[in-house]
Amino acid sequence: MRPGGGRSVKSGKKAAKDADLPPSERMKTAALRLLSRRAHTRSELRRKLRLRDFAGGEIESLLDRFTELGYLDDAAAARAWARGRLEGRPMGRRLLEEELRGRGLSPSILRAVLEELYGEGEERRLAVAAARKRARSLGKDDPQRARQRLLRHLLGRGFPMGICIQAADDALNTAPSEEADAQEGGWSE
Repeated sequence: MRPGGGRSVKSGKKAAKDADLPPSERMKTAALRLLSRRAHTRSELRRKLRLRDFAGGEIESLLDRFTELGYLDDAAAARAWARGRLEGRPMGRRLLEEELRGRGLSPSILRAVLEELYGEGEERRLAVAAARKRARSLGKDDPQRARQRLLRHLLGRGFPMGICIQAADDALNTAPSEEADAQEGGWSE
């Protein structure tokens, strides 16, 4: 939609062209458009096609076919989405698990993706990166207040309390030159 609320000429032409297609072809076209923007899980694509009022049985047949062709891969979609999420907003395993669960993943895929992303020390490293960034914005708060605010921030990001304490202490006790060196080696927020 354009800012004025109306459809653009191009999308209006697409809609008119799609209206001439049989429902199964319209559904296939809609699914391919969605997949061309980003990888989707089977559950996400099903939900989006249902919102477009396509029939359930036809949706499942299309999803099966797309899985056979390799267009749908829940594990790959979950990994790509999770990596992008962590790059933009480092978070603890618990919070990412919650978000991935909402994408309709099977427990085995969910577990595999989390194990891959949160290898040894990764959650602590993400917490330290988030803490250091947040600590810079705390300004001249008194040390106790800054620590409390930082702990609340990290807990809200889903990090375990022990890691939050370590990351907060690390961020508040790091000299600026050490901070720059540490950020060069990993995830940044």
